[in-house]
Amino acid sequence: MCKLVILLVAAVVIAVTHAHPHPHFHPPCPSMHHVLEECTCTGPYNGYPSIVCDGHDMSSSQAFSVMEALPRDVTYSSIELHGFDHMEEVPEHVFDGLHFEHGSLKIDDSHHHGVAPVLHAHSFEGMYHLEELTLSYLKLTGVPAIIFHSIEDSVERLSLKGNDITELIPDAFRLNSAHPRRTETWAGDDLMRGLD
Repeated sequence: MCKLVILLVAAVVIAVTHAHPHPHFHPPCPSMHHVLEECTCTGPYNGYPSIVCDGHDMSSSQAFSVMEALPRDVTYSSIELHGFDHMEEVPEHVFDGLHFEHGSLKIDDSHHHGVAPVLHAHSFEGMYHLEELTLSYLKLTGVPAIIFHSIEDSVERLSLKGNDITELIPDAFRLNSAHPRRTETWAGDDLMRGLD
């Protein structure tokens, strides 16, 4: 009798789980093959896939097209774009609606013939649960304060490693007083901590 009850409970749990899937169900990487082009999907890591786009395999405009086409009903572990020699800009709203689980977004070793890509006020807007943003080796010469208002609600760590920061705008790290919390920012090897 006890075994019958256990089997019945297990069957109900399985039926309910399949009838009401989690809104951010994590499909395996192959189900995204039609949008990935030359990008790769690894994982899932802890149940969440990671996407990598390499500039040796595609142009930055192709990579950003992939970002726009990625399913918004999937939760991601990380997204990385690296090695783009012709990245003129990070378009506005290109990552809008992407969901992460303690996730990271990394744009690395990318520029336009040695000139930093333009970062717009809304380039990184609209992502959910993005904890770490890395903008490394992009030829940046100043702290990209223009993006801060769109990331301050979720990003806990901003890495600017490998950029020759020569210009620091006053109050560049000042947070909106409505959202006081500790932030950590790396500029080169120096860790600056700002409290608001």
